[in-house]
Amino acid sequence: MCMKIKTLSLAIPMLLSASAMTINPNQAAKKEFDGKYYDSTQKLDFSDDHPDQVYHYYGDIQDRKGDELKEYLYGKISCPTEELSKYYLNYGSGIDGVGKWYQITDRNWELSEAIDPDNFKFITSNSDPRCKNTFFYNTYISDASNNDRTKAYSNLSNGFKVDATLKSIDFENKKKPSGMIRMDKEHLWAKSHGFEVTDNNFTIGAQTDLHHLVAADGNTNSAGHNNYAFGEVDKTSDKITVIQNYLADGSREVSGWLDSKNKTFEPTDEWKGDIARSLFYMATRYSEKKEKNTKEEPYLILTDDTTIQDDNEKCYGVQYNLTTLLKWNEQDPVSQYEIHRNNLIYHNVQNNRNPYIDHPEWARRVFAPDSFDTTFSNIKNSYNIHMDGPIKLDLDSSKLTQVTIDDPTIIKFEDNTITPLKPGKTNLLLQSETSAKTIEINVKEAIKVTKKPSETTTILEGKKNIDLNDEFEIENTFANETLVYESSNPDIISVDENGTLTNSYLPGKCTITVYLKTEKGNLKIATLNYENRLSKKTIILVIVLVVVLIFLLILFIVIFSKMKKRKRRQMMKKASKAIKSSTMKTKKGNKKK
Repeated sequence: MCMKIKTLSLAIPMLLSASAMTINPNQAAKKEFDGKYYDSTQKLDFSDDHPDQVYHYYGDIQDRKGDELKEYLYGKISCPTEELSKYYLNYGSGIDGVGKWYQITDRNWELSEAIDPDNFKFITSNSDPRCKNTFFYNTYISDASNNDRTKAYSNLSNGFKVDATLKSIDFENKKKPSGMIRMDKEHLWAKSHGFEVTDNNFTIGAQTDLHHLVAADGNTNSAGHNNYAFGEVDKTSDKITVIQNYLADGSREVSGWLDSKNKTFEPTDEWKGDIARSLFYMATRYSEKKEKNTKEEPYLILTDDTTIQDDNEKCYGVQYNLTTLLKWNEQDPVSQYEIHRNNLIYHNVQNNRNPYIDHPEWARRVFAPDSFDTTFSNIKNSYNIHMDGPIKLDLDSSKLTQVTIDDPTIIKFEDNTITPLKPGKTNLLLQSETSAKTIEINVKEAIKVTKKPSETTTILEGKKNIDLNDEFEIENTFANETLVYESSNPDIISVDENGTLTNSYLPGKCTITVYLKTEKGNLKIATLNYENRLSKKTIILVIVLVVVLIFLLILFIVIFSKMKKRKRRQMMKKASKAIKSSTMKTKKGNKKK
C-alpha cells in the first residue's frame, strides 16, 4: 500500500530520528550479524523504531514482574560473553572506541553541522569539519545554558580536548580554564562498584557499555559524582558542597550537590531520570550471578540496603538509593534525546536496547513489584491526535491525584479524555499515590482528504489485480497512520492489506471501504463501489466451453450407446452358442440309450 501524505518540514533532530524509519512489525527481535557488526565503511542507521518494532523486540511480558521479569529482559538484552567483541566498542578514541562514538550518540544535532542521514558514514578523520564542529549533550550541564552547554567541547582532536579558544577567557578568578572545561567518559555506574580496573586495563563489556557510558562534564564527574551513589541530599546543610561547571562564556552554573559524609551526589533535575534509567539497565543487563563473574560480565545490584557491600574480587557491585531512583524515573520522563540515543546504540553498535527508555513503567515493575501501580498500565508514552477527534484513555480516574498539562492551550483533560484545542506539542503528567505517567501529546490539524476516487460504481470485467496505490492524498497525517481496506463481498472482489484489489470470475456488486487507522480508531475516508461483469472474452469462452461440453456429451452418449449394443450382441451370441451346445449334448445322450 502506498499513500501520499503531505507533511511539514522537520527540524534536524526530528529529521534524523525519522529519516530511515521502516515500519516492519515482523522485524526480528534480535539481529544476527556475521562477525563484528561495527563497520566504518557502512552508512549509519539514524532511524527511531516504530512502537510496533519496539514491542516485537521484547515480545509479550504477560504478567511477569520482579526477578522473573528481570530475568526475561536479561535474555532479551544480553549476549554470550564470547560475543562481546562483536557488539561492544573499546575504551579508546579511535574508530572502534566510545570516544569517537560520542560524536554520534551524544551529538547535539541542533547545534552541530547538519549531515545527510541517508548517506552518512562514520567520521574517520579529525580534520573532517563534521568532527571539528561537533557539539555534545553533556550529562550534568543544564539546558538553561542557552547553547553554551556544548561549546566548551566543540573543537575536538580526540574527543576530549578542551576548546583552545576558551584559554583566552578570563573567569572571575582571572585564571585560565585549564583543565576545568573538559568532557569525560562518564561511567554512570561507577566502575569501582563491581568491575574496577587498574593500569587503565579497560576490558570490553560493562566498562564500555554505551548505555551507561556517556559524555559528561569533567569537573562535575570528578568533583561531584566520582564513585559516590546518586541520591538526594539536604541542600540547606552547610556540609553540602555545591558543584559547578564552567560554560563557554566564562560563567558557571550549578550542576549538582555533594554530600561527602554520606557519599551521595544529587544532579540537577534535568538528568535524574536519564541516570536512573541507565542504572536500571545496568542492574538488568548484568544480573546473572555466575560461579565466577568477570569485569566484562559483573553481577550488579540496585538496593536501599546499605549493609550490602561491593565485592570487587568476585565482581559483585552495589548501587544504593533504589527508591529515590524509582522516583526520579517518574519525575523526569524520557526525552527525545534518550530515545534517539537508545536507537543509535541498538542499530549501529551493541544490538541491544535499554528497556527502561522504551518502557519506563517497567522500572517499578521489576525493582519494586510490591509497589507496582497498574493505574497507567494501558497508557502509551505518546499519542498523536487531530483537531477533529478527542481520545479517551483507559484508566481508573478515581486513582488520579494530580493532572498537569505543560501547555493547557493545546489540550484539556477531563473524564479521562484528551481534547485538542489547537495544533502543537505538550506533555500530560498523570499522577497517582504511588506512580506517575508522562504522556507526550502531538496535535495536528484535522485530517483532510485532498484526493480520492469517485464513489460512482466502477465496472470491472475479467479477472485482474488492481493496485489502489496513489489513489488517496491526505494532509495532516502522522507517519504511523496507515490506510485499511475492507470488502463487503470478498468472494466477488477481495482487497489485501496493501490495497491490492482482486476480482473473481463471479459477477456481482461489491463495496470497498477505505479507513485511515489513527489513535482515535479507524476513520472512514471513502467508499468505492464496484460491479464485476463477465467480459466478452469470458462470455465467448463460456459459450465455447458449453458447446464443447455438449459435443462431448453427445459423443459420449453415442459411444456409450454403441458399446451397449455391441455388448448386447455379444451376450446374444454367447447365449445362442450355449443353447446349441446344450442341444447337441442332449442328442448324443439319447443315441447312447
